[in-house]
Amino acid sequence: PVSADPFALLIWMLIYPMSVSCFLGCTNLFVDVRLPAVMPHGKRGCPEGCNPIHTTRGLWAWGLMNYGFPTTSAVLAADIKMGEYLPKGYTEDNNWWAQTDLMGDITFDGAGHTISGMRIENSYSAQSLFRRVAEGAKVTNLTVEGDIRYTGSDRRTYAGGIAGECNGGRITNYTFRGTIDGGAVDATGYSQTDLTMIGGIAGYAHNSATISGCSAQGTFTAGGSYSVVGGIVGQVNRESLTQTVKDCHTPADCHVTGDMAGGIAGYVYMAWIRDCSSEAEVTGLSEAGGFIGYLDYQGATGCYTTSACRVNAPRYAGGLVGWLSSGYLFSCYSQAEVTGTESGSRAGYAGGLAGFGDGGYLIGCYFAGTAQAPERAMPFIGYQNYSVDDTRGSYSSGRILTGGTEDTSLANVYQGRQGLKQVGLDADGQPDWATATAELNAAITAYNSSNTRDCEYHFVQTDGTSNPPTLAKGAPGAE
Repeated sequence: PVSADPFALLIWMLIYPMSVSCFLGCTNLFVDVRLPAVMPHGKRGCPEGCNPIHTTRGLWAWGLMNYGFPTTSAVLAADIKMGEYLPKGYTEDNNWWAQTDLMGDITFDGAGHTISGMRIENSYSAQSLFRRVAEGAKVTNLTVEGDIRYTGSDRRTYAGGIAGECNGGRITNYTFRGTIDGGAVDATGYSQTDLTMIGGIAGYAHNSATISGCSAQGTFTAGGSYSVVGGIVGQVNRESLTQTVKDCHTPADCHVTGDMAGGIAGYVYMAWIRDCSSEAEVTGLSEAGGFIGYLDYQGATGCYTTSACRVNAPRYAGGLVGWLSSGYLFSCYSQAEVTGTESGSRAGYAGGLAGFGDGGYLIGCYFAGTAQAPERAMPFIGYQNYSVDDTRGSYSSGRILTGGTEDTSLANVYQGRQGLKQVGLDADGQPDWATATAELNAAITAYNSSNTRDCEYHFVQTDGTSNPPTLAKGAPGAE
């Protein structure tokens, strides 16, 4: 052992603090494996089989390990600025290859550190820090700052702040700050996956993927037809019952623009958004929702948009969902400013909760913002193609303007549906949110008692009886 040989011990004491590097001839890189003084959780060094990363050079080497398929987990030991080291062929304006796939039992732990100065500008179909986070892989505790720009013409493109595609992986406690530009590729011959998918965290999430505890701020755009853009994820596509986006937030300095645009997700198919909030500015080239641009089955629960949220679209704009197609909205609310921007056939509609309704459920939801449009503004659904299936216990105290004129017609409020109600006045002439809150919770309880899709959120009044309630976890009566 080293301790038994004084000379060996002296040599070890001299070289231990220094960086030990491994040359990788195929990549012209060095792996920085220097052990930090103190790692997360109070442990020295990495857990067994983990690479600590101190420098940009070390990040490159780990990312390109095994031709872009790292075989060991990694943890950041310091903040990293991209561009401080660049392999041959890279420039400061394009300083990350974005061709690393995390697959299997691989974890990238940011340990609370920041990767800044990331620049990606190329024509690859997946643009992000990691091309793919696949089943079993995990990215956590990381902040990334940078800019991504797609310059190709492929109609199937994924771009996100951390993953182009989250295919069964887990992304937790992650923050992205920057810009993502998906270009303007038209998806001719449209199919559900032949889309430009842009998200602040991931472009495309599917196959049991989980995105939780994340936030994104900056500008996320795509200009082509059938582009789906979300503040957190572009498209969420369920291929397993475990897939979900939860506990995520987009602040007021998050700006989202796309054909189908949402403050959290651009397009959701058969998946759940839970316990999320949005203050984003959302602009749809066709449809836009404060939360989801286009919802096709499943839906959102325990979610809300604040009064800072702005939603604009030429066709259908909704405080929560732009286009509602057989989806569920349970225990959600919107205080957003919603604007339908154009006139004409099937255009210029704004709804406090949904811009367009084609089936679906509104259970225990409320609107307390402003909806305005040149053709038709409604407190709940801007335009109903087919009747929404169930609308029990939903309330509005929102301001409604059609063609610039405020509309207080109760016929507009009810929209011919039982269970949609205007918030009444109490004995002092103030909005009676105490009664409305009780009925919101009663509607959730009634639905839970006869359905397997249990809603696990309820409303509580925290700012007096004349102001709208907030959400709390736990089903009514079980909290």
